[in-house]
Amino acid sequence: MDVGGYEDNGVGNLRCYLYTYFCRTSSMKAGLSLQVAAATTLFDLLPLDFETLFHTKIHLSAYSKSVSDNAETLRKWFSGLGKDQQKLLSDLLNK
Repeated sequence: MDVGGYEDNGVGNLRCYLYTYFCRTSSMKAGLSLQVAAATTLFDLLPLDFETLFHTKIHLSAYSKSVSDNAETLRKWFSGLGKDQQKLLSDLLNK
C-alpha cells in the first residue's frame, strides 16, 4: 500500500473497525491467538514498520489522529506481553 493509501477512507474505516475489535479482545481477556490475529491485521494497516513502532520512541504526532491512536494502543498492548510472546509477535511481523 502506498503512503496515501493508509489515509484512504476505506482503509481508515477498516482500521477503525479492527481497532474497536482489537480493544474488545484485549479488554475481555480473549485468547492470545485472537489478540495476535487482530493486532497483526491492524498493524498491517499502519504506515509503520515493526522496529519503528515497537523499538523506537518515534513521535506519532506526524500521523493522523486515528493512526497515532491505533499505533499507541498497539505499543501499550505489546509492552504488556511477556518476553516470549513479544518474540513470537516479532517473528510474525518481521517476515
